[in-house]
Amino acid sequence: SLKIFLHWTSLTAAAILILIGFLVITINKNRLNKYHYTSWHGLLGLIAVITYIPPCINGVATLYGKDLKAYLNPKIVKLVHVVTGTLCFACGGISLILSVYTKWFARRTNT
Repeated sequence: SLKIFLHWTSLTAAAILILIGFLVITINKNRLNKYHYTSWHGLLGLIAVITYIPPCINGVATLYGKDLKAYLNPKIVKLVHVVTGTLCFACGGISLILSVYTKWFARRTNT
């Protein structure tokens, strides 16, 4: 269906952009000899990136659930996909909220 197509294509694009952003931040921190993941924003961002992997893998299993029915229970696959996706979304959202409390944000917004 269109809804499913839009879901997996937009989240695949998001995964690519997340990885690019993660690499840019990591390379820049290494270049400047700065420590990584020293704030709650950084830690939850890392957790969000890590927790993005299971829903992506599980999403493929969900997408082809009928074909994989002999190997995996579709209800369990879908449940794991929903739970891990929700966890990832929550960590990413909290990390986004915490980003406004970082020193980087404060320097750039005069707060």
